[in-house]
Amino acid sequence: MRHNGYTTGLWQNKHEVVGGSVKRSLAMAFLGYRATIAKACGLDAATAVNFHFLVVYRRRSREASQFGLDKRDFALHTSLSRVTANYPRGADMKKYIYELTGDMAAAAGHCAAQAIRKAIKEKGQANIILATGASQFEMLRNLVVRPGVDWLRVVMFHLDEYIGIGPGHPASFRKYLQERFVNRVAPLQSVYFVRGDAEDPAAECRRLGTLIHGYPIDVACIGIGENGHLAFNDPPADFETQESYLVVKLDERCRRQQLGEGWFKTFEQVPCRAISMSIRQIMKSKQLVVTVPDQRKAEAVRNALEGPLTPRCPASILRTHEDCSIFLDAPAASLLADKS
Repeated sequence: MRHNGYTTGLWQNKHEVVGGSVKRSLAMAFLGYRATIAKACGLDAATAVNFHFLVVYRRRSREASQFGLDKRDFALHTSLSRVTANYPRGADMKKYIYELTGDMAAAAGHCAAQAIRKAIKEKGQANIILATGASQFEMLRNLVVRPGVDWLRVVMFHLDEYIGIGPGHPASFRKYLQERFVNRVAPLQSVYFVRGDAEDPAAECRRLGTLIHGYPIDVACIGIGENGHLAFNDPPADFETQESYLVVKLDERCRRQQLGEGWFKTFEQVPCRAISMSIRQIMKSKQLVVTVPDQRKAEAVRNALEGPLTPRCPASILRTHEDCSIFLDAPAASLLADKS
């Protein structure tokens, strides 16, 4: 806690927090601080507090500029210090670069399988999150054939789904995971799909949020979008919401990525909204396995690993996780200054 006049006032009035209203104690401390400023500067209380907030705003604006946050980021998240306080820097991200996409996928699948086996050994069950999209094809193909995984002890959640699309649609992520994962492993303990065609998307978010709170995630296998998104948290992403799942609007670059990967025949067919796991919920995972192939992801990878920590590149938050491994092929890593 910073030792300025405001926090000092709070400590001086801590007996009131114990014996009375927290809100009243905060208000009294702040009013005392306002009066002190006014008296010292010969100002009335209202002018003094406005001056105080102006100083704080300018200081935080400088912080935002220093770390690459623009004014829109600042308005959404107040200050960089608030964002990074919620996401303290973790251990250094483990980065693996492979010349061949197949080798990258095999390594990522091996890493994910190790994490699943470890969780089962330690607590008798593994709770996992799986992503979809073209970037996960090879990783999932490798994961499902890894030996020694007791899939009957695995609970699976998935990241996101388009609103208004049923499980039979060619672009459905439920269909994707059913065919590429669920059908290829022994019966899972439980599978919790995002029902994008639910009548009430907000209620579906609440349903999933209640479910996932009962299953602390051991490993999340995810990717990074061309625009730097995680799941469908397009920039500028919400780093602070406490909700586990959100109804989100997809930006144009995200929608064009879905078109470019062949999931839809025309841009107009790509849905504008989706249900997405939130950034906070993804970051609660004990371990992250991030698989990112392809040249078209190179800019997003560079921004995520070497750019500023900002909601403008949602994947930049991965650098704060305590156990994150990112697997890249050579094209995806091509713009990195540090390829070690």
